[in-house]
Amino acid sequence: MKRNCRAKARRYEKSSRRFFDTYNGYSAVSAKGAPTEREDKVDKSPARRESIKLRVDHGETLGELEKAIQEAIAYRAYAHYSQRGRSHGHDLEDWFLAERDLVKPGNVQISDGGKEWIVQAKAPGFKPGEIQIGASPRKVIIWGQAAHPLSPEEKYPQQLLGEIELPSVAVPEKSSATLAGDLLEIRVSKEQTAPDNSAG
Repeated sequence: MKRNCRAKARRYEKSSRRFFDTYNGYSAVSAKGAPTEREDKVDKSPARRESIKLRVDHGETLGELEKAIQEAIAYRAYAHYSQRGRSHGHDLEDWFLAERDLVKPGNVQISDGGKEWIVQAKAPGFKPGEIQIGASPRKVIIWGQAAHPLSPEEKYPQQLLGEIELPSVAVPEKSSATLAGDLLEIRVSKEQTAPDNSAG
């Protein structure tokens, strides 16, 4: 896929423009920096924050989310290609630069909740309507797109992408996600294995 990023970017350019229309005409071409380790610590203070429920995509809608993410990366790769004067032979470099532009979720933690896996991560600067969550049997996807640049110095909105591998097979249909402040919490039920009664 990455070997053909320029062709893919051209194919997705029109749909990418529509994809970004919801963000007041801003086309996300580059995002700067990721949160520092010091800033990323999960807030365990007793102060209560409003917890907002987020939708979790799985199955067919997960496929749509993954396609949208690939379109966004392809659009960024095409932007790098254009910025260097459309010189050929840098397809992989453009794609890697596009991926590097994306902000990573901060301080990702996975804990065992017994019958479910609990994933916590920081998404500073992103509002509930700007974050999408996806779940498959083996991973959780966090995708965020800010509606506006986070500061006057930044020309484009930030985008956030995290793909977290789960320790064991999960049931994506039985998952939930909440955002409290900038703390994301995603709960995915584990696949329950039937007991082996063959012995004896």
